[in-house]
Amino acid sequence: MTPSGAAQFEDKLFCIKCFGEGGYRQKQAATAKSGAGTGTSNALASKFGGGGTKCSVCDKTVYSAELVSFEKSAFHADCFKCKNCSKKLSTASAEGKKLPEGGVDAYCKKCWGELGLNRATVN
Repeated sequence: MTPSGAAQFEDKLFCIKCFGEGGYRQKQAATAKSGAGTGTSNALASKFGGGGTKCSVCDKTVYSAELVSFEKSAFHADCFKCKNCSKKLSTASAEGKKLPEGGVDAYCKKCWGELGLNRATVN
């Protein structure tokens, strides 16, 4: 993880201003497009033990400062939205529906009731 106000290219840290002026943003994009580097993993992440916990919505790493844990699933605060209306949720205002393949769909209480998900299903 790079410090706030900094950017990284390969193993070097730059302030945001120097990163942009030095053309590193374009170099980084070109490196990512060509697939150069260490394959699909980040060299810095592998140095510190891997990518960590993945968000259930966007599949990107969720760091502890931004973690929302709901029904044993991890979310970014910005990704934790109602599946139906996209309203941003808090764990207190959410209802969940477990998915067969694992994970959970989160809904606001209003959509939960309107969609009839508050009723038990009988097979």
